[in-house]
Formats: sequence, structure tokens, C-alpha cells
Amino acid sequence: MSSPLAIRAARKSVGVGNAAGSTPVTPRTRFVHTITPENSPSTSASTPFNWNATQGSKTPLQYSTPLRVKQLKKGENSKLGTPRRVIRKKSMKERLHAIPSDIMFQISLFPDNVPLPEPKVGARFIGGLMHFLHFCVRISSSRKAIEDAAPWDDYSGPSESWLDWTVPVSTTLLLASFFTAFKLFTAFKTYNLHLQNDPVASPRASFVSSNFDREPVEGPSIARRILGMIAHSWSVSWRFLFNMKPPVGRLGNFINTNRVQQLNVWNPGEFELHLFAIYSPVHALLWMATSFSNWILMFIIMGIVGTQTFLLANSYQGLVKDKSIIASEVLHEYNEKFVNPRVFPIRHDKAIMTNQAEFVDGWN
Repeated sequence: MSSPLAIRAARKSVGVGNAAGSTPVTPRTRFVHTITPENSPSTSASTPFNWNATQGSKTPLQYSTPLRVKQLKKGENSKLGTPRRVIRKKSMKERLHAIPSDIMFQISLFPDNVPLPEPKVGARFIGGLMHFLHFCVRISSSRKAIEDAAPWDDYSGPSESWLDWTVPVSTTLLLASFFTAFKLFTAFKTYNLHLQNDPVASPRASFVSSNFDREPVEGPSIARRILGMIAHSWSVSWRFLFNMKPPVGRLGNFINTNRVQQLNVWNPGEFELHLFAIYSPVHALLWMATSFSNWILMFIIMGIVGTQTFLLANSYQGLVKDKSIIASEVLHEYNEKFVNPRVFPIRHDKAIMTNQAEFVDGWN
């Protein structure tokens, strides 16, 4: 009995001597689709991601939307792409109502919304302006010193005050240089080390309370603090006279057991760093000591001080960047050589093909 798959309808074929004279018909060849382990989908193999395929053309293809296809069929528009969008403009009344809110928004963004130049350019401009002002101050002071050294017989005119415009300008420039140095060396970025229990070997590390979300505890009043300091100083003084141990501070009530280490990392600004290299407190003091007799030497010293400060800061910034690059490359090599091959192994399926002639039939 034949299987249902083997039953096939008979085709009419006509031989050479057929009276109808039609050509013979060849039956269709039945194709057998075999699924082998080689071309079947694998459940265990993994292939690496093809990054080169993602670096091809980034230009999006110009596909038409269904609405555009309908318009093209109707012949309304022959251009491809989406139509021009309609933008609704505000009326004059809406603009007038929005003026106060726009002003408050711009005030809230100040000074970030001011188009300032780059930090290097701004530092050079301000530093050069401060040097020029101090140069004008020294010229005026030197001329006044020469006039004061003249004989009394040749001097005629009203008496002048010793407090002229050069004193406040020199004081302002000196205070500005000290403020720049103070702002440069007090710029810190705070990090909290939550998983570090042992003290970190850094002078800028300290233990702080970990209850950041709670409201701060109100401390004692100013009068109570002053009285406490006076009492503590009195106790320390008489204990020192009698050769006794100093009193222990009463900090037990303020110590919190939930503490984390806080690390203050120096984070200097680029503007302050360049301005400090151009016009530092040393430059201001050198300008105050400049006169007609030593101006060449003072200019040379100011140039050397500014150059070595700039080179030192630039070299240290390069050192920090190089260390960060080396650290990132070490982690990258570690991931590529050790982590990724073990976490994401590349597996391939292997199959063996055999032939029927390799089997031995014992019955034949």
C-alpha cells in the first residue's frame, strides 16, 4: 500500500506518433528541503557584534508616508517628502503678557546667559588690563616722587593731599590679586566615600554625618558659644598652671554614629588659574616696588614668575590628563582581555557530516 505522499496524479503524455501532434510534457521535479544543523537556527551559538556594519551610510532613506502615496496617486503634488509644517506665531497681546515672565526667566539664568568669552581669553584680557592700570599708577607715583625731591624754592602751587587716586587703585589691584589667589586655592569638589570604612590617607578627608536628608540640628546661641569659649579658656589656663590634663571637649552629644568620609578634591577653575599666572599677588607687590631705577629688573622678574607659574600649571594639568588616560586604558585592556572573553564567550556550533557508504550492513 502506497503512502498518501507517494500518490501523484498521472500526467498526460503524448508520444511521437500522437495524432494530436502536441509535444510531450515532462513532469515537475519535486524539491526536497532538508534542514541540517548547519543551516538551522542555533540555540547555543553566539557571534560577535558587527561594528563595521553600523558605520555605514547615516543618510536616512526617502520613504514616502501613506498620505504622500495617496497624494501621488491623485497627482496633487509631484515632490517627495513631508509638507512644510505650520508654525503658529504669538499675537501681540500674548507677547506683552509674556514679557514679565521672560524677564524673570532671564534674571534667574544670570550670569549663565551672558555670552562671555573663553576663560583663557577673559583671563588674558583682565590680567593685561590690571598690569596696564598698575603701570599707569607707578608712572604717576614716580613723577610725584621726582617733584617732591625738587628744591623748595622751585616749588610753587597749592598743597596736595597725600591720599591721591593712586593709593586706592593700588590697594584695589592688590586686593583683587589676593582674592583671585584665595578663590583659586579654595575651589573644592566634595565626594562622599560611602563604602570606605578605613580612614583615607589624605589631609582633605574628614568624617561627616550621613543623614543628608534630615534637617540640621540647631546649635547653641552666639552668647552661649562665647561664654563656653571663655569658660573653656579659663579651665585650660588654670589646669596648665597646676600641671593638669586639659579638659575634654563635650562632643559626645553631637557625634553621630552614621558617618561617612568626605573628600574635598581641589578643583581649580580655568579662568582663575590663568589669571593667577598672569597677575598674582607677587606681580602686584613687584609693581609696588618698581621705580625708574629698577624697572628693567622688575619687568624681568615679573616675566619669569608669570612664565614659570603658567608652565607649572600647564604641566600639572597635562600630568593629570595623562594619568586619567592611562587609568582608563588599563581598565579597557583588562575588560578586553579578561572580563569580556569570560562573560561574553563566542560559541560556534560544530556538526559532522557522514556518508551512507561509511556504514557496514551486516546483512549484505
